[in-house]
Amino acid sequence: LTEAETVAFLADDRTATFVAFSGPEPVGFVYANELYRRHTFLRHLCIYEIGVSERHRNQGIGQALLDAVGDHARSRGISQGFVITNASNVAASFLY
Repeated sequence: LTEAETVAFLADDRTATFVAFSGPEPVGFVYANELYRRHTFLRHLCIYEIGVSERHRNQGIGQALLDAVGDHARSRGISQGFVITNASNVAASFLY
């Protein structure tokens, strides 16, 4: 993606992006997209990607990021969300 495309993606109000910091250092992020269900016209939030730096894992950062996404969804009137991961991704399965 070009820088302009990245800026446009992040500026889209259907995209929620949260970054966790330890002092000035970014140590985790999550982004989610608001999706409309074609059959019901309900909106869902899809957690598209989450990451926490290895040395900051198991400190509650991932959970705090998911909590921020949940708060954001509720503030927009969205009550349902989903995430897709592989069963082999043990860390993600544990977090979700």
